[in-house]
Formats: sequence, structure tokens, C-alpha cells
Amino acid sequence: MRWIIARTHAMGLREWVGRIAHLTRASIDVAFDGNRRLHARRWPIVASLPDDAIPASVLSRERADLVRELLPDDAEAIVVVSKRVLAGEFSLLGYEPTTLQRPLRYDFDPFTGGTWSDRHGLLLDYRTAAVGDPKWIWELNRLQHVPLLLAAWLISHDERLRTAAIKDLEAWLSQTRPGFGIAWNNGFEAGMRAISLALCVDALREAGPACVELRRRIAVLLAHHVRWIRRYPSRYSSANNHRLGELVGIIAASSLVPELRLESAAAAALLELELRCREQFGPDGGHVEQAFGYAVFASDLLVVGAGSLNATGREVPGWLGETLRRSADALALQLGFDDPEPRYGDCDDGRATVLDGQSTRTGRAVCASLAAWLGHPGARTAARALDPTALWFFGREGVTRFEKAARSESASNGWLPELGLIVLREGATTVTFDIGALGWGPLAAHGHADALQVTLAHGGDALVGDPGTGSYFGSNIVRNAFRGTGFHATVLVDDLDQAEIAGPFLWRRALRVEALEVDVERRVASGRHVGYARLAVPVSHTRTVALLEDGLVLVRDVLESRGRHRYSQRWPFPPGTVIEQVDEDTLRVARPTCSLLMRVVCSETAMLSVTAGSTEPFAGWWSDGLEAIKPAPIVWIDAVASGAIEFATVLSVGGSAALDRPADHSLLLTRGGVEHAVLMGIGR
Repeated sequence: MRWIIARTHAMGLREWVGRIAHLTRASIDVAFDGNRRLHARRWPIVASLPDDAIPASVLSRERADLVRELLPDDAEAIVVVSKRVLAGEFSLLGYEPTTLQRPLRYDFDPFTGGTWSDRHGLLLDYRTAAVGDPKWIWELNRLQHVPLLLAAWLISHDERLRTAAIKDLEAWLSQTRPGFGIAWNNGFEAGMRAISLALCVDALREAGPACVELRRRIAVLLAHHVRWIRRYPSRYSSANNHRLGELVGIIAASSLVPELRLESAAAAALLELELRCREQFGPDGGHVEQAFGYAVFASDLLVVGAGSLNATGREVPGWLGETLRRSADALALQLGFDDPEPRYGDCDDGRATVLDGQSTRTGRAVCASLAAWLGHPGARTAARALDPTALWFFGREGVTRFEKAARSESASNGWLPELGLIVLREGATTVTFDIGALGWGPLAAHGHADALQVTLAHGGDALVGDPGTGSYFGSNIVRNAFRGTGFHATVLVDDLDQAEIAGPFLWRRALRVEALEVDVERRVASGRHVGYARLAVPVSHTRTVALLEDGLVLVRDVLESRGRHRYSQRWPFPPGTVIEQVDEDTLRVARPTCSLLMRVVCSETAMLSVTAGSTEPFAGWWSDGLEAIKPAPIVWIDAVASGAIEFATVLSVGGSAALDRPADHSLLLTRGGVEHAVLMGIGR
């Protein structure tokens, strides 16, 4: 009820009217679909589809040979992973691998033993159902493993892989009817599955006459998917990456299965996709959902759209190329040459399609496709090497563009003003500073309350990092903690998040963040947020970050208030980090590749502590995949103050010698009437 109240409060008049109209239309459709005779009339089987012997475009033998020739290790990985799928082993999201029996059941959750209802998809409430995690069953119903099996068949010529792919397709066809079951719960899942089905039709063209009838059955089903997407589009707060998936699904279906004659639907989809791209990608190329995982996912969807058009000889609109070029700029800046992948905001490990042997789709892999399509130097630098998806969609021409793109030997500093992310580099050290908004729109659904968060990497190893996403539906405690302020490298006030959580994908009273100074040449930046202005006695937080030299970072926090508050500066570290307290202000942080000395001086008496894997309170955890967490240390510096309080933190990479070496920089902080020099090597 609390979520319903908060969600309705976030709606404007237009959304109210639109949702009432949608509910009315859906109610009528459900009533019609409940009658099998009327359902058959609404979803007719196409009497015949022409078989024009159209050649395969993306999943062709020619491109399979190219993958095997240029990327032999990747080709082998595709076959190896596909043989695991052949044996029934599925690894979805962060869940443990599970073995499924064939024929696959697309309504069964193997972790709970529950079965999803075969009611009309629009009537299923996945938020309250006790069957299991809807994300897992949606992943299975996206059928992304089937194009992978077919890609492996084309590479290896192992007929067992094609046979398994056909059986899994036929099982899905026999178990579903349009509009019913969890697979038809929304337009987004239909859009994602449409991409898979279109690729299946494309690949099965290589099987010749033996699969003509199966291709026709899939094509009919694809037509139903396009109709469903157009009938029940994601709107309002859901018109984010979900809508991109739906529109790209229509474009892929039209391009790869031209027998369906979906040109008008594809033209309309392209028109709307242009609008959505303008909404979702800022002038700096950043994605407005304030989540790196969704920036990668959204860009990858556009790659599939451009690749489907390109592979079938259709024109790729100029605005689509420009959107991808801006996205390439933003991704390249954040990834650099060897920096860890950013982890801010939500990430559900979703993929536009699965045509490689990797467990996840990384930003660097997407950059490989962007460089293959655009010849983008920054994307080429970030990608480092081609990947199979680039070859499947862009062929030898893509290889040529990739190889001709000039590769930089060093990454640059930069600021993405619309995204609100500052990237500072010097030598082997990279610092990111987040002064971006909480998220997109009134819900800010995929954003985390991490304003003024800092991350630190050295030599490609994450030292101070973002713990990730944790959970969506598996645990409310995990969900709220991982997106809350206390799990990020910023400052928590009175044990409250910077904004109020009103639901799993809903924030209330979103905070306002502003940049005060950004000088990427001098490697210094400052910002302020007033998320705690909602308190009875408000607090403002200003943070300044300076990368003074390679391996030496200064962070200064000033929190101002007229009242008394509890403050907690947080520093999360990845799993495998060993932390030792040197004295009351200093920690030695050891990673497998390097060590870090961290000194924190506070203007008030502060208590320093380290927590890892705690359940009471829930703290000290890390997530490398959705619904998968493991212990990791987090440092707390806690203090109470009446009025203003200041923290000065120095992060020095290099080991114990950093304590003794002279410092060229110093910062004086007054505590108890005594001035304290904060930098390593300066007396206190």
C-alpha cells in the first residue's frame, strides 16, 4: 500500500489518463482472450508465408567462418558454453548454475519448485507472487540461449547443437499461446524475445528446406510479438531501456524476417526510437538512468538495431549513428585503457542478445561493436580487441573499420556534465567523482543514493569501489542496502539515505546535486548535495576531490548544519582486501596487486571501524551479479557534531614508505584548537 500511494503520487495527469485508458483496453482484451474461439480470431495463424529462400544475414556460415578464423578462442568458448546448455546447464543472473531437463519447462522455477500461472499475462502480479524471482523466469523465456546454440552449430557443424535449439524452440511454441503466462507479462519481455526469435529464423535459413515449416511457425509467432509490443507498449516511467528493447525487437523482426512485411511497423519504431534516444542519451553520451549497467545495455540494444539493419542492406539512420557515437565517447572516457568497469547504479546483467561465450556483456565488449560500426578511436581503445558480436553483426567491413580506428596509448581526464561523472587520471591512478542526479524521472528507478561517491583504481585494480546492485526481488533488505547511501563511498547522516526509498524501483524526495568546481586539467573537482535538507534541522554536504599525483588522492568533506547530527563517512573495498589499523587515524589496505594507506582526520572526535559480512546491521557486502552477494570490508568513520563538521582523507597508493616520504602538498584541519597536517609524511 505504501508503494501504491507513493507511485500514484509520482504520476502526472497525463499518466493518470493514459493508465486508465490502458487498463480499460487491457480489461477488454483479457475478456476476449479468455474465450478460445475469440482468442483465435484476435491472434490468427497466418495461412501462408512466402519462402523466398532469403540468405542468412547475421548468423550465417560466412560470418561463423569469420569468427572461427579471427577469434579462435572466442569461437571455442561459444561451443563450450553451448555444450553446457546442451547438457541442460543454465547460468542466469547471479544464481548458481542449475540443470534443467528437456523438454524445457518455461513456467517452472527450479529454485523454488513453483510454477507460474498460465493466466493472461496482464493479470499476473509478479511483485507479490510467491512463485520465485520473475527476473529468472523472464531470462529463460527470452530464449537467448537458442541463437547461441545455433551460432555454435554454425561454428562447429555439430548437429546436436542445432537439434537442441530446435527442441527448445518447439517446446516454447507448444507451451505458450499469445498473451498468456509470465512470458507475456509486458511488452518489454516480448521485445527481448523478438530479437532472439528473429535471429533464430535468420540462422535456420542455413538449414535449408529441412526447417522451412519451423521458420514459418516462428515467423507467425514473431508477428504476434510485434502486435503485442504495439498494443501494450512501455510508457511513462517504464519508457526507459524497456521501450528501447521493444522498438529494437520490432526493427530486428522486420529486418531479419522480411517475409512478414513489417516495413510500416519498423518505420514507426525507428521514428519513436529517435525520440527515445534523445530522451535517454544526453549530449555528453551518458545514459539518463544513472546506471552504468543500463548504459551498456541500452547501447547494446542500439547496436543490435543498427547491426540488423546493416546486415540486411537497409539504411541505418544518421541520428542512430550519432547517438551511438556519443555513447561511445562516454563509455570510452569511463573505461579508459585498463580501468575496472564502473558499477554505479543498478545492473541486472541483462543482454540485448547472447552471441558469445561470456557470462556477461561488458562495456568493453559493447565498445568493440561500436568501433566495428563507427571506427570510433575511443571505443577501439576501450575495447582493446574485437569480440564475436561485432563480427556477427558487422562482418569483414566491421573488422576493417575496427582495425583502421586509431588507438590511443593513454586515457584522458574528462567530465560528463549531464551524467554528472568526473574522471580524473594520472599515471596508473584513476579517480571517479559522482556529482550526478539520483536517477531519471520522478521514480529515479535505477539510481542509487550515492551522491558525491568517490572510487579509486590503480593499475586496473579497484581499490575503493561501488559494491554493485545486490538484489531486485530476492530480498528487500539487500535491495535497499545496496542502493542506499551507507553502502557507498560518501557520507551518511543520522543513518538515513540521501533520498527516501518508497519501493523497489521508486525514490521519494530525490536529492539535488550541483557541481561547484570542475577542473580536469588540474585534476580537482568539488560538488554539493542537499539531500538532507528534508531533515528537521537540514544538513548540506560539500566534497572536494583532488588527484594530486599518481597514487595520491585528497578528499575533503564539509557538512554544515545548525543542529546536532551523527555522521558516518564510508569507504567500501572489494572482496579479498585485507585492512590493518596502523593508528587511530590510519589504515593499511592491502590488495593482491598493490597496497593503500588511508588517513582520515576529522574536526571532531571520530571512531574508525571495519565491518565485513555483517547481518546486524547489514553491512560489508559486495555483489558481482544480481541476487549474488559476498562479504567485503567497508570502513566507517563515525562522529557526532553540533554545527559544521569536516573530514579530510588522504589515500596514498604504494605501501608503508608513503608514511615516511616527504609530501609536496598539505592540508591543515583544526581539531580541538590544534592544527593537524593531513597528508602522509607530515607531522600531526
